[in-house]
Amino acid sequence: VHVVLALRPDLALVKADRGQVEQVLMNLSVNARDAMPNGGTLTIETAKVVIDEATAARSPALTAGAYACITVEDTGCGMVPDLVDRAFDPFFSTKSRNNGPGLGLSLVSGFVKHSGGHFTVSSKPGRGTRFRIFLPATQGSACPGAGRGDTAT
Repeated sequence: VHVVLALRPDLALVKADRGQVEQVLMNLSVNARDAMPNGGTLTIETAKVVIDEATAARSPALTAGAYACITVEDTGCGMVPDLVDRAFDPFFSTKSRNNGPGLGLSLVSGFVKHSGGHFTVSSKPGRGTRFRIFLPATQGSACPGAGRGDTAT
């Protein structure tokens, strides 16, 4: 699997637990790896996103404002719409029982909602899957110790 990182160094601060952000990235990356048994590309990208009133009106889960957006995309096998609809259900998995309890995407959903954020997923069979996580930007400065792995920013 070829990993591509497109990380912006000037992202807005968000109020989120660093360990949970890492767990989300790990869960999505492991799922991407498993969806590409013959190899492929995993892209992780961060971006500043501003949602305007018109966009927020079309997406009831989003409110207008500034966000840090994390995109995790793979070129794997993708999912049919029925699987996408169920992917975040607790204990649902497309993998065999020996390959995990089916909690990874449910935990991703819980973290994003707990952080006041929103996520989208798009997938096409044979073409891959893209997860976008929108975490609301906060005002202020980084927590003491930010960047040393012991606090979240």
